[in-house]
Amino acid sequence: MSTQKSLQPSYSRITPIKNSWYMNKKKKILDLSGQTLNLSFGEPPSEIKKAVIDEINKNAFFSSRFGSQVFDDLSTLLTKNAPPNICCINHKLSDGSDAVETALKLGCENIRSTNIIALKNAWHGETMATLQLSNKLRSKYLGSNVNIDFTSGTNLESLIEKVNNTNKPSVVILDPIGFSTGLFEFHQIKTLLPKLREICQKKGHFLIFDEIQSFGGYLNGKLFSYDVFNVESDAIAIGKALGQGFPISACLYSNEFSELLYNEAEFTHGGQPPACAAAISGINYLFKHQSIIDKSIVLWNKFLDELECIFNDSLFVIRKVGFICSLTPNDKLEVYELTELLFESGLIVRKGNSSKSILIKAPINFDEDMYIWAIKIFKESILKLKNIKSNRQYIEIGNKHNKNISNIELLLKKFPKILLNKRTINQQYKIASELEDLGIPSPNFIIHNDILSYRKIDGVFLNKYTIKTALEAKSILNQLIDYIIKAHSNNIIIGNRCTENTIWNGTNIIFCNFDIGYKNKNKYVMTFEHLFLLLNHIILIPKELNRVKIIKPYLFELVDIHNNNDLKDIAIKFQNFFNSQDKTEEFLSVSIDQYKEVLDEFLNIINDI
Repeated sequence: MSTQKSLQPSYSRITPIKNSWYMNKKKKILDLSGQTLNLSFGEPPSEIKKAVIDEINKNAFFSSRFGSQVFDDLSTLLTKNAPPNICCINHKLSDGSDAVETALKLGCENIRSTNIIALKNAWHGETMATLQLSNKLRSKYLGSNVNIDFTSGTNLESLIEKVNNTNKPSVVILDPIGFSTGLFEFHQIKTLLPKLREICQKKGHFLIFDEIQSFGGYLNGKLFSYDVFNVESDAIAIGKALGQGFPISACLYSNEFSELLYNEAEFTHGGQPPACAAAISGINYLFKHQSIIDKSIVLWNKFLDELECIFNDSLFVIRKVGFICSLTPNDKLEVYELTELLFESGLIVRKGNSSKSILIKAPINFDEDMYIWAIKIFKESILKLKNIKSNRQYIEIGNKHNKNISNIELLLKKFPKILLNKRTINQQYKIASELEDLGIPSPNFIIHNDILSYRKIDGVFLNKYTIKTALEAKSILNQLIDYIIKAHSNNIIIGNRCTENTIWNGTNIIFCNFDIGYKNKNKYVMTFEHLFLLLNHIILIPKELNRVKIIKPYLFELVDIHNNNDLKDIAIKFQNFFNSQDKTEEFLSVSIDQYKEVLDEFLNIINDI
């Protein structure tokens, strides 16, 4: 299949039945995730679909240059129901990332600064600027030229502390319910959100509420967070449920700020009349069926109460805001296991909070049939989870140091500035946790019977793998180098990055085994580690794939990052080491001749740079 791997389906296709019910391989399944589109009623009701079809039948040409009545009507409807200070709108946008990016542009333009304060582990979109709002951004090449100041924690208190300590006017962005961080506690939102707003106004910060996850009725039938928490912001980004499955989003803002100009924030397919019709019909449907939603709220809260009883003897933290709930276990493996068990039994939930939590997002027309089905499946799945936990198989890696340690010690004799660090089990666990916090994948480590272990994962160690295409080679090297650069920028030395410590599952790289490290944390060691990782993995690329062409950008990057005499000195020391090997035929499971060949290519390119 030529489709990008990340876009290929994880499961077999589902067939809609009605509302949030589907069929999957002749098995009935209930969606309590909202899926990607966050359909607040499940599959759009027939009257919403009719509104879209009627609008399509009216129009043959959808250019916003000439306007449309339904575009104006949506503008009026949203601003009429928005918080009191919000009276301007840009809804010629297609998705949530557009809306957040537009809000950022407004904020930065009006405070005359690109300084942005964002919550650690939050998620706001996939454009160049919005990707950089994630502290787990994989590569510096995927972000834009804005200055992001992340909080130390993932809670509202840490954001308030950061905002209060920042005197320069900045853009502050927040999802008011903390969806991507596993939800804030409701009473904390009520208490701390007004305080955040007060500090932002006092300091001159531009406050953005990213309400893409909560808009459209998920807050007990209300449209905006203001309707529940009574706190204003300078701009609001909405999307997902707004379009009822059709592509539209919006940025709403106060009229005390200067607007963006033509060609600065309007997208070709944004504000299309059919999508506007879907949005209007969805909002009106919500207003019209408040009595049904009120009954759903009662039933949903009953479900959550029973869910707390089901998890009463488990180490799960449960948080709830409106029709949204998060389940966070002490044991991260349970997120993966329970998610799969629920799906196998007929219930779709989603992983969130960096896969530390299960997130449940109920349709706002949650009914008795959904309640009975969901409770039954949760009870069955928890029993199965207990059985899985008692029979887990672990791969032990922490009881002895890497078998190649003698080779590494031999190599380091050429590098007196670098001292070997044989890490303890706790040190290995700490490194893995620090990397995970940065978004650098590693297995789900646990200390099991005083031995560092992990559950078997899909994939193969690269020392037993043959790279087949240039695309695959680039995918592997991109991730490897992105992660080493990110670790170094956070003052982390990962340690022995040979191919038998790298797992590849065909899409993603996973770092494994952290028993060998280096005691020093300086530029020389980082240059060594970057070059060592690159060298050890370039060897995997068959020469017939035009290896020199593939590796050239990575060597230019290496020189750009480590532009000093150390780089050439380290490369020559590697060459001297391999030339001096007269008895050992291989190093780290690879023949010495292969190393020599790659190093020659390596140095030829570096000398030409």
